Amino acid sequence: QIQNAMNAQTKANTERLVAFQGSMTDSLTKAVEALTKQVNDRLQGIDKKVDDSLQQGFKTTSESMANLQKELVMVQDAQKNIDDLQGQISKLSGILSNNQQRGMYGEWQLELLLESIFESANKGILYDTQYILKPAKGDDPGLKPDAVVFLDGKGHRQIVCIDSKFSLTGYEQLFQTNSTPISKEESDKAKQSFAEALKKRIDETSKYIIEGKTTPNALMFIPSDGIFAFVENELKDVVNYAERKKVVLTCPSIIRSLLASFRVIQIDESRSENIEKINKALHSLGEEFKRFLPRWDSLQRSISLLSKNSGNMDTTIRKIDRRFQGINQAD
Repeated sequence: QIQNAMNAQTKANTERLVAFQGSMTDSLTKAVEALTKQVNDRLQGIDKKVDDSLQQGFKTTSESMANLQKELVMVQDAQKNIDDLQGQISKLSGILSNNQQRGMYGEWQLELLLESIFESANKGILYDTQYILKPAKGDDPGLKPDAVVFLDGKGHRQIVCIDSKFSLTGYEQLFQTNSTPISKEESDKAKQSFAEALKKRIDETSKYIIEGKTTPNALMFIPSDGIFAFVENELKDVVNYAERKKVVLTCPSIIRSLLASFRVIQIDESRSENIEKINKALHSLGEEFKRFLPRWDSLQRSISLLSKNSGNMDTTIRKIDRRFQGINQAD
């Protein structure tokens, strides 16, 4: 009995153990499956975030590369413009290193200023270039300034002479950048050379002042604001010398306002001519009006007499009409 009871108990325990093992296995399986699913879900979320980040990174990188490429193109264009500008500066430097070419450059700049103020269509009317003031005869070379402005417009009696002078003698030495600084003695000597060269140019310009034909002053055009400022500030004796010679020193920024004032004078002169014509027309009209008044009075008297005669004629006609009516009634 004891053995049977023990066997029964062992069997029961075995069955409970098997049932417990099955339950534990199911629970563990479900737990592992749930955990696996959770891990998979999280891994998929991480994968999506990583993929999105990579896609955004690739997009940003692509945009950055495109912008970089555009900027590189802009840099290349800018470099090309700089190279072109350097070439133009080199050409300009070459032009300014030659006296004759400097003179041509100054004349060209002056002509552009004249065209901008007076318009090229008015060349020969309001202004002119290479105008012959005095023709050459024999050994006399004559006088031909670089430009003139006719203050009286078409009259060509009030002439302002302008000559372009681009002298750099001694000036270049003062501002050399490729050599060691010059001493004070050398600087003073260079200033003196530059001043002497300018005075010669002033003398040349003063020849274009002809009493009775030109204005009492002539303009000397210095085609550089920097050189003009240097002369005004550092070479007072040159400025005073120009005043004594009745030569007005100008530069591109100053001559423009002078030319504009000349244009105003020309407009006023043209208006004055029109006013004279109007005055002559008014005077002629006044003379005609003097003759008009007596003629109008005569016409008025004639009209009054005609009106009176017309009234008398009307009265006579009415009387004749009444008599005819009386004759008709008698018939």
